[in-house]
Amino acid sequence: MKEVTIDTLKASAGYNGQVVLKEIDFHLGPGDFIGIIGPNGAGKSTFIRLISKGLNPTSGNIYLNKQDIDKIPIRSIAKIIGLVPQEKLLDFAFTVEEVVLMGRYARQKHLFKSDRADILVAKQVMKLTRISHLADRPITNLSGGEKQRVVIAQALAQQTQILLLDEPTLHLDINHQLEILDLVKVLNKKKDLGVLAVFHDLNIAASYCKHLILLADGKVVDSGPPDKVLTPKTINKVFNIQAHVTTHPLTGGLLVTTKSYPKEKGKDLRVHLVCGGGTGAHIMRELLKKGYTVSAGVLSFGDSDQEIATSLGIPCIAEMAFSPISEKSHRENIGLMSGADAIVITDVPFGDGNLKNLEAAEKATKNKVPLIMLNSHSIAKRDFTRGRASKIINKIKGENVLPVKESEEISKCLERITRERISND
Repeated sequence: MKEVTIDTLKASAGYNGQVVLKEIDFHLGPGDFIGIIGPNGAGKSTFIRLISKGLNPTSGNIYLNKQDIDKIPIRSIAKIIGLVPQEKLLDFAFTVEEVVLMGRYARQKHLFKSDRADILVAKQVMKLTRISHLADRPITNLSGGEKQRVVIAQALAQQTQILLLDEPTLHLDINHQLEILDLVKVLNKKKDLGVLAVFHDLNIAASYCKHLILLADGKVVDSGPPDKVLTPKTINKVFNIQAHVTTHPLTGGLLVTTKSYPKEKGKDLRVHLVCGGGTGAHIMRELLKKGYTVSAGVLSFGDSDQEIATSLGIPCIAEMAFSPISEKSHRENIGLMSGADAIVITDVPFGDGNLKNLEAAEKATKNKVPLIMLNSHSIAKRDFTRGRASKIINKIKGENVLPVKESEEISKCLERITRERISND
């Protein structure tokens, strides 16, 4: 069987003169399983319509097997590309088997006349999608999930080499979601079926797709393997939510946990955190929940605070474990601190490896950046620098330093800084 490919070259598309997709370059080949993800209105469904010739490009080109798709007859395209659309026109009381057989039209010798081979294929795909018991039922009498499985069976009945799916798990319960996607994955692996699917669920997309395309505002923001695309920083930027990305303990794949942290009015301060050893994790979460913009550093790779900062999408300067802070990282840290509206120093222990964090904070306070210091009175117990850390902290205590005993007091200090800033504007 000849290998089939779809390519787009700077393809744009839209509706009523409004551009929805902008200069998309894309390739789908045998055995590819590509997921399209992105927020509502990003252009995901428009992408599927464009590829399936349901929508003509306003500019650019679409190629099927390196041939301009506009020059290929619709019936020929239907032998190559199967489509499961998001909107299904199933308002007529055809039986389930009749609807599935509609997927055979492009291959029938006599249009609208099914032969034994067509009926055999229909029965096979109904069995695969677990709808054989519904064969004689009118499609109008089915639930949303049952209709979805019928439409998927119809697309499989086309026996195409490419399958386009626009939210294939819509209306399906979790059991049928996994059954359908497992089936598509088997066809993808064993028969080199090329799959392009729109997903809203990032975890499902990460579990089944070899490659992801992230759309936002009609443009490709990022593309590549799931672990490259689904980073906390990218998810935060595109979806405006905080994300924690870890390894699933059972599957070994990605596990994305998200939470929306809406900004509260007036809480537009940027806070830089000096922490380490887990002393900053809960503070990071609380500051994000309250709507503050947070950065951190310098931390060691593998430090629990560094891992939490990375998983939450917080900008963090990091060095190799057991290495001293380099001059480059030190300068970057000073830059982040000087650009912050406030600095928070947790009750982290200080040694020779992280002493430069205090030196950076000292420079920032000279530039009048407010400094919130947690448990500064206990520094002697946390000073492993032969007194140098204690000396710096005692030196910078003053007008711009707000000492607190409990981490819960940090928010009150930041609210005070906000009020003072507003009154000075």
